[in-house]
Amino acid sequence: LDSFAACQLVKLLKQLAGSGRLVCSTIHQPSSEVFEMFDRVMCLRQGSMLYQGANITLLRSLAGRGFECPAGYNAADWLLYLAQTQDDLAPIDDLAGAEGAPWQRNTSGPSPTGERRVVPTEVPRASFCTQVQYLTRRECTSVLRDKAALGARLGTTMGQAILYALIFPSIAKSPAELERMATEAGPFAAQKVISDSFRNEFGALVGLCIAAFFGAAQPMLLSFPLERPVFLREYAANMYSVVAYFLSKTLVEMIVTLIQNCILYLVTYWVLELRANFFELVLCSWMLAISASSMALWLGCVVSSATS
Repeated sequence: LDSFAACQLVKLLKQLAGSGRLVCSTIHQPSSEVFEMFDRVMCLRQGSMLYQGANITLLRSLAGRGFECPAGYNAADWLLYLAQTQDDLAPIDDLAGAEGAPWQRNTSGPSPTGERRVVPTEVPRASFCTQVQYLTRRECTSVLRDKAALGARLGTTMGQAILYALIFPSIAKSPAELERMATEAGPFAAQKVISDSFRNEFGALVGLCIAAFFGAAQPMLLSFPLERPVFLREYAANMYSVVAYFLSKTLVEMIVTLIQNCILYLVTYWVLELRANFFELVLCSWMLAISASSMALWLGCVVSSATS
């Protein structure tokens, strides 16, 4: 981001912090205006904490150690300069107060009531149902926000359905029609006429199944490879389990594939004059689509990156 965009972004984060939210941000070489918006500062050097404390006391803390900031110098640049040039610089204490920040206080000792307080070793996960709830909500939001991808997916299904309707109109024959065709063909050609009719109908059904299969599989192939960095970061932070993550993606995918299959058969069922029950056809095709999307998701997990 350029300096102006970074300033606008930090202003928004400052508004979020003012509404009671805890905002943590990593920033490199901020401008003076941007740096002044931060309430507290943490500076790391070689994996260790160099300074952690209030922003307004940073320069006083540095001056107390004999490193007074030159006039007109950016406080953040001065701190980073000292971190890179002063190899023997010990951690700098915050002069805001002896107690320090809430996360610096020792909470493992006895409390004022005499009870011993223990600092948890890690942040506990939410319950499994809560994980699935929020992950599913996030996945739904992500699908709905990407209107171009969702529109292309449903539009492709609609286009395939119209194509099959144009290629196979009235392909399925009723028993009365088959009997009439066999009578007209004569006793020697009746068997061939009936078998050809069944073969054509079967071919149309196979084509619809292929459309449902690839319509569900292709969008899912790159889904996880593109989300892998986010997943690894959030999983390492112990935010949710692997089962909850993939279950939420499967639940959302089931809804999308159901819509796709309804579109596919609403267009083709009556044009092709299929004899099977409409809901049974949609259900079978939906199960096939779910299997295809699950297989595509698994293949996406196997590859190391989206380009491979």
